[in-house]
Amino acid sequence: EAIESVVTEECLKELIDFFATRGTPYRARHIDKRYEVVEKMCLHLFARDYYIQTVDNSDGKLCAHYPSHLILLERSSSIRDKRKNVNNCRKLNELFKAAKSARCFCRFPIPVILIDKKNVCRCSTLATAAELYGRNGMEWLFSGHKNSTTDEEELPRQQERKPSEWSLVDQVREYDSQLINALGITL
Repeated sequence: EAIESVVTEECLKELIDFFATRGTPYRARHIDKRYEVVEKMCLHLFARDYYIQTVDNSDGKLCAHYPSHLILLERSSSIRDKRKNVNNCRKLNELFKAAKSARCFCRFPIPVILIDKKNVCRCSTLATAAELYGRNGMEWLFSGHKNSTTDEEELPRQQERKPSEWSLVDQVREYDSQLINALGITL
């Protein structure tokens, strides 16, 4: 199937016009029908070249600024051996939940392209302590006092430290570091 049958020049013009004139940023909670069409096209196009998995981000539960379905590239479709997966999607999903607060606007590192078995990722800068504590306090307040950032059943294991030495900032930055390592990101 030719890519032109999936994404036409007219489609691209309409898409650019839609996003350029919208005036408000994308929010996963406020889904427009066009967003769903774009997501389906992206899934279709990625599936042509990669083995993929998706992570549910409906209602922006991981990040309000990312699509409602996050595409994780496991490996190139030319590689049949499952042992050659670049990304462990189950582990990454756990780390996304744990590390999301470490970055501004919860924009955690996420792979967007896979080149030569290496992830090219997007994310925002590290959040300040004020943003971290503010967001965590708001989540705690509006979630019925359940702290979703530190739910130990869902989060990866952290290094053993005395509780007095393990502040929220250090904790989520440790998870962010684990996510970066799991993605194979190097400087």
